[in-house]
Amino acid sequence: MPVDAPFGRYTAVISDGREEISTSWVVESGKVIIITPTALQFNPGEIMKFNGTAPPNKALEIILKDPLGDEKFSDIIQVDESGIVEFAYPTKENVDKEGTWTLIAVQDENKEFIFTGLGEPPSIPINIEFDKLNYKSTETAIISLTGKPLDKLNMLIIDPSDKAKQFSDDSNLVSITLQQDGRKTYSLDLNGYASGTYTAVISKGSSKSSQIFTVGLQTGSGEIKISSTKSEYRPGEPILVLGKANQNVLLTLTLIDPDGNLWKTKEIFSDKVGNIKGGELRMPSKAKPGTWTINAKSGSNFNEIKIEVITSIEEGLVVTVNQGIEIPGFGKSINIKVVNAVQTVQIEIISSNGNVIETLSFPPTSKGEIKQPWFIPQGTASGTYTVKVKDGQNTSQTTFDIK
Repeated sequence: MPVDAPFGRYTAVISDGREEISTSWVVESGKVIIITPTALQFNPGEIMKFNGTAPPNKALEIILKDPLGDEKFSDIIQVDESGIVEFAYPTKENVDKEGTWTLIAVQDENKEFIFTGLGEPPSIPINIEFDKLNYKSTETAIISLTGKPLDKLNMLIIDPSDKAKQFSDDSNLVSITLQQDGRKTYSLDLNGYASGTYTAVISKGSSKSSQIFTVGLQTGSGEIKISSTKSEYRPGEPILVLGKANQNVLLTLTLIDPDGNLWKTKEIFSDKVGNIKGGELRMPSKAKPGTWTINAKSGSNFNEIKIEVITSIEEGLVVTVNQGIEIPGFGKSINIKVVNAVQTVQIEIISSNGNVIETLSFPPTSKGEIKQPWFIPQGTASGTYTVKVKDGQNTSQTTFDIK
């Protein structure tokens, strides 16, 4: 059977001229996630579309990377009971890099790489993935390799002192041939590997791909400090988390939305001088405006920062509400934030039956923002309330609950 044979049932009939025998078989995919582009090649400015199937009623993370390996889009899709997956990315002419683009789809322990071309036919790149970040020295690392069918790859391991690690045959390189489906699993025995950070590099000619893995790292004690490169983000924007911790420790990074929902969990680490590595995140494309939390935890130690998600200026006046502080004698509060205001903003707090509880008025900052706490009056009934804002040109509103 050819490696690109379509899935389905096949039948073969064998005859010697007098008698015939027939047999049938089914060609099916060993993949759990099956996604393909609607075209092998897209023109710059076209919408890049993908569709397929994945196990139903589960979250599916998708990451789209350009030919330079830069993440251009990521999102978490909740696959419904049909199992159908559809995804589209509008490319920008003279902005998006032409070449081979990679869509990475992840669900539970399953990961698939899907390739398409922008402005030119795609070429299948070589890729390396480890089954996890950190290992004990008594474990075996499972490495997944992908590329063109029957590609012959060389693999090199760089140790924490930036020297090439020797394999069992005393060579610095190990040769690996991919299978007819362009895949190969390699087991790397870590016996004798000292604690620290390693880099695995695979190559074929001038093409290379690398992946960091660690051996013997533990969750550590000591102070953790993290920061982001800016305080405000728009939906779909990348986030870079920097920071310091004890050297060579494992950390867990989480991204949490204003409602307390966990959007992303990522295992990261600190290097031999304590710099936190691997802190790249991306805000979901449908991120809710408001205050998001990034938390870094290692053992019993943690540190968190707050960042703001704002909608684009083209969407006009926007108001968001988050839970505020509680002060004895004053009670509970909410924090009201308005962005993109062009002049003095009138804020109305409205009950579920349409009664205006309170009206406030504030001028915006030079950036068009207002940040204002509002203390909930004693005896206010439970229910859903509306915050309505207007600046003379635009209006916006949102709701919040009092319990």
